[in-house]
Amino acid sequence: MELFKICFLLSLCHVNIALSLIFRENDWIANQKPGKNEGCGKLQKVKNGEATLDSKSDSSVGSTASITCKSGFEADQEKITCLETGKWEKATCTEIETKACGKLNKVKNGKATLDKKSTSTVRSTASIRCKSGFDADREKITCLETGEWEEATCNKQETKGCGKLKKVKNGKATLDIKATSTVGSTASIRCKSGFEADREKITCLETGEWEEATCNKQETKECGKLKKVKNGKATLDIKSTSTVGLTASIRCKSGFEADRVKITCLETGEWEEATCNKQETKECGKLKKVKNGKATLDIKATSTVGSTASIRCKSGFEADRVKITCLETGEWEEATCNKQGITDCGKPQKIKDGKATPDNKVNTTVGATASIRCKPGFESDRKTITCLKTGKWEKATCSDIDCGTPMNVTNGVLNYTTTTYQSRASLVCDAGYNGSHSTIRCRVSGSWDKATCDIKDCGTPSSVTNGALNFTTTTFGSSASLVCDTGYDASHAAINCLDTGSWETPTCNIKDCGTPSNVTSGALNFTTTTFGSSASLVCDTGYDASHAAINCLDTGSWETPTCDIKDCGSPANVTNGAVTFTTTTFGSSASIACDTGYNASHSTISCLDTGSWETATCTITDCGSPANVTNGAVTFTTTTFGSSSSIICDTGYNSSHSTVSCLDTGSWETATCIITDCGSPANVTNGAVTFTTTTFGSSASIACDTGYNASQSTVSCLETGSWETATCTITDCGSPANVTNGAVTFTTTTFGSSASIACDTGYNSSQSTVSCLDTGSWETTTCTITDCGSPANVTNGAVTFTTTTFGSSASIICDTGYNASLSTISCLDTGSWETATCTITDCGIPSNVTNGTLAFTTTTFGSNATLVCASGYNASHPQISCLENGSWETPTCNIAR
Repeated sequence: MELFKICFLLSLCHVNIALSLIFRENDWIANQKPGKNEGCGKLQKVKNGEATLDSKSDSSVGSTASITCKSGFEADQEKITCLETGKWEKATCTEIETKACGKLNKVKNGKATLDKKSTSTVRSTASIRCKSGFDADREKITCLETGEWEEATCNKQETKGCGKLKKVKNGKATLDIKATSTVGSTASIRCKSGFEADREKITCLETGEWEEATCNKQETKECGKLKKVKNGKATLDIKSTSTVGLTASIRCKSGFEADRVKITCLETGEWEEATCNKQETKECGKLKKVKNGKATLDIKATSTVGSTASIRCKSGFEADRVKITCLETGEWEEATCNKQGITDCGKPQKIKDGKATPDNKVNTTVGATASIRCKPGFESDRKTITCLKTGKWEKATCSDIDCGTPMNVTNGVLNYTTTTYQSRASLVCDAGYNGSHSTIRCRVSGSWDKATCDIKDCGTPSSVTNGALNFTTTTFGSSASLVCDTGYDASHAAINCLDTGSWETPTCNIKDCGTPSNVTSGALNFTTTTFGSSASLVCDTGYDASHAAINCLDTGSWETPTCDIKDCGSPANVTNGAVTFTTTTFGSSASIACDTGYNASHSTISCLDTGSWETATCTITDCGSPANVTNGAVTFTTTTFGSSSSIICDTGYNSSHSTVSCLDTGSWETATCIITDCGSPANVTNGAVTFTTTTFGSSASIACDTGYNASQSTVSCLETGSWETATCTITDCGSPANVTNGAVTFTTTTFGSSASIACDTGYNSSQSTVSCLDTGSWETTTCTITDCGSPANVTNGAVTFTTTTFGSSASIICDTGYNASLSTISCLDTGSWETATCTITDCGIPSNVTNGTLAFTTTTFGSNATLVCASGYNASHPQISCLENGSWETPTCNIAR
């Protein structure tokens, strides 16, 4: 625009000169008085400014002069012209009206601060600083000539968030600060048992995505199948699991005892050894005498542990127990024949891990009670036991106190192996949390100690010199924003309360403007370079300083000073080109820009000390012969600016241009013959396409999703500019195989399909369904026969069996004088045995005896009835007994002789 103005003014000057010459010639012809109005002469002085001839020593009619005003003044016109009257146009420099913008406008969510205190005149500036979380649309605002400040706004920073955490296979990701998923937020990774994470934490990236984390399977050693235990059996405590650290229980056959109750899967991948050793066969020896009765071995000459003997009392007495047993202590149980009507249970039997104490040491007869007390860490199934009519005490057991699984701990986890009395669980809290206890115990009450993971508190952050911290909370994960004083920079925009329980350490560092830039034709003298420092400016001879001194501003930059030289005038025009210049002082240079298609003899010309510019010319450009084109040919006739040449590409290539031209740069336009490009191959449903290049002959790999197969592994870019097509079809597993002792039901057979497994009655499957896998095969399963385990003992009887699986049977043999509710019981498909009981034989009311009367109280096996005959008759039996066959002995009253 400035060049246009100059050209326009120059053209006016030429017109004026031409007209002036015409008028002068006509005037000379008319007046014939040569020498009149030869020029305007010396330029008059301009108050508060200066007029300078645009062409030195030329003050003829039509010549011009430029007007320059002092600082604080402005010209009413930039140039004045020498008029035909022989006088110069008038120009004035008037004082610039100094407008002020007044007080700075308030900036919402920020603040504007004057760069120079108390200065708000036109072109004054102010810096904008926004609150944390906001960005300014401009760093500085200027006082405009309208007397108003430029507007500035603080816009909320775009807070990128990563959204919901992705699922982690075989694990879980948890936000370290709840509901916070902005850029820089973190989440902790916790894997399932048997898996370990490739990283403990993941971060929300600036891309708006969470970092990836995986839970990889730990190298888990298996101990495999349990070894057979001679005369016993080992059973996994957790079915189908034999990894390191897990246990199995040992159970021995009758007459054998294990050297350990449990065995463990060792880190060597082998199970601990266990043996069932034959119990030492203790003998109880000869039966003790029973006062008022007799003990008889049930099996002659057998008095080993577990052997029994029957008790029979004299008439008028009854036994406190029908049978006695040889105990493991090598002693026979005690039995007494008490006078009928009084049954005494005697001393309570021993209780493993506990003790029974009669509540009344003197009375242990029917109805008497005994209190049960277990060892520490054990609990009884009942508080007291009672002496029964059978002459035996009720049974009681003391078993381990078990606290069960410890409660969940928020922000932590409890690690434990056992849950019985005195067991310990170690507490591991999440990062940023402290545990109330390092370990907790299973107490005798049957409950675990309580434990919590409490968030760490960093307390009030320390004060920051030359700044202030703003915060609301002080617990782990909290943040405090740092605002530094004017002229200071923050080491952190915000600091965080760390998982160590301490705050990050911030500082406010004074801004340093560094060494000020060199000043052309001058030098700066300074001692310090931090905010508030100053540097004095000394210019070379002939130059004026724009500032006596400059200051280091709160922006961290120095004010800008200059040393300005005097003005020397404008350079002459160049044919077929234009002259561009910014300054016209001595040593200044002007750029020569030739018209399109022309080259300058000099790219720049200088203002010489003679007061004249160097000369330059513009000549037409010649590009020479155009370069060859790869995969094509070039045809041309001329090589100067504006000439053109044709581009013909080889078959299979396309030209970027059909023709190229000789440019004003002296070079030809460039053209290429480009190979056909098919673009990105189309997506494949249920698969992915991988490729590196897309030009003719390129190939792309087809990778189908899990469970799908590709019609072809690669596709090619064809000469037509299109890719070959490929598809991914779902894998078909076909019909699943039959299951022995079961049936398979299914509807579809493709990948992901499932089939239901229904086992026959008495059989169980390890899984209720099987799936079609991506390998094209079905998962396998079996129907295994139900095992009821050993049948429960029968009171007053014994159970005999050989097998324990579904359909097996066990024989019930009751003790003498007892009858079985079932002679055999079966293992049911529920995994339980039928139940059977041995009930005592009842002989019923004895038959009447002629000439006599029977007196009795009970009618069950072992009961006695007393025969009292009429006067003159004698009893065949003074007392008769209820026999094991359910009949009474037969008495008679015979006439006395």
